[in-house]
Amino acid sequence: MVRADLIEALTKSDADVAPPNFTDHVYKTVHGVSVGARVWPAPSHFTGPRPYITWIHGGGWIGGAHFTPRPWMVPAFHSLGYHIIGGAYRLCPNVNVETSLNDCLDFIAWCRKELPGVIGEGRVDPDRYCVLGESAGGHLVTLMATRLDPAPKVVVDIYGVVDFLDPKSGMTTAPKEAYKPSASAPSKEVDDSQTDFSKDEILAAIHDHDPPHALSDAIFSNSDLARPLTRNWKVDFPITRRIRLQLACQNSLGDEGIKYVGLFHPERFNNHEEVLSFIKSVSPQQILDGEEYTSGKKKYPPTAFLHGTADDAVPVEQTHKFAAKLKKLGTETVVCIEEGGPHVFDHVYSSPEIEGWKEYIQPVVDFVQKHVEA
Repeated sequence: MVRADLIEALTKSDADVAPPNFTDHVYKTVHGVSVGARVWPAPSHFTGPRPYITWIHGGGWIGGAHFTPRPWMVPAFHSLGYHIIGGAYRLCPNVNVETSLNDCLDFIAWCRKELPGVIGEGRVDPDRYCVLGESAGGHLVTLMATRLDPAPKVVVDIYGVVDFLDPKSGMTTAPKEAYKPSASAPSKEVDDSQTDFSKDEILAAIHDHDPPHALSDAIFSNSDLARPLTRNWKVDFPITRRIRLQLACQNSLGDEGIKYVGLFHPERFNNHEEVLSFIKSVSPQQILDGEEYTSGKKKYPPTAFLHGTADDAVPVEQTHKFAAKLKKLGTETVVCIEEGGPHVFDHVYSSPEIEGWKEYIQPVVDFVQKHVEA
């Protein structure tokens, strides 16, 4: 049974209110699309160069926004004197996941170069940083760790997808017709019962792979439609028809054909095998099975995991398998699994006084502290 306090935390109108005392920035503009960063500096009484936590949001690669970090992040990390920076990225389906990843890498480069000027000279150490993300963001940060140089001091994967080729994902079972750019529809029917868009409109949007049409922030779920987001997120964010269409696309992600078309853009490839090769290249679990890591030529950063056993969006087995692989490779890990925790279960943890913080949040925070201050 889902905790009553979690249900309350997820459904109240003031859920996901942005913490105060931030500044907003644009870290890149491409094809006319501005991609933003939001910076919450550590409290001013912390002096000297401080570490920083970079946060990549979830939302199924198609939704989500960078305006409100996980509820536990500010109380946990500001108490240690760490800066927090949320980074946007261009969303699928107008770009593919590799482009979203590249935006995230550019976000880290921006942080390393610009944060001293944004936060104050002598107040931030560009080299002492953590990459943290939930769900799709968890996928992106675990993938970022294979590309960043210098590597982050620590990775925090919160119920993130780490293997698109896991049999439970359905990725390898999609019909080959779903890869053809002339395919008129993905492999299953689109459920348009919860939207005012037709199936044809949703399919056309999923097949629109034109980067200038991309959004860099969207809403997370149907619940956001009833929330005063401009007030909560402290940014002008009207719920336009374009935003609602993006949500309709996100709500169709349970269809494996839609996931293929919207996230991977298979029309770029010549055949089914090339698509699978690309999917493997953006699956951290598959990357760790490669010679670069198995031979010891490359090391993966220390990694903390947070997941729930009742997650029906990302199977907890993905975390167990990835953590086991890292342990075999000699990477230090901490794995926090909440029994009965569904997807986004950590939303309930807004302060250390809440039951479960010591068991599930504090070990992750302690692990981050150990490695960014090493």
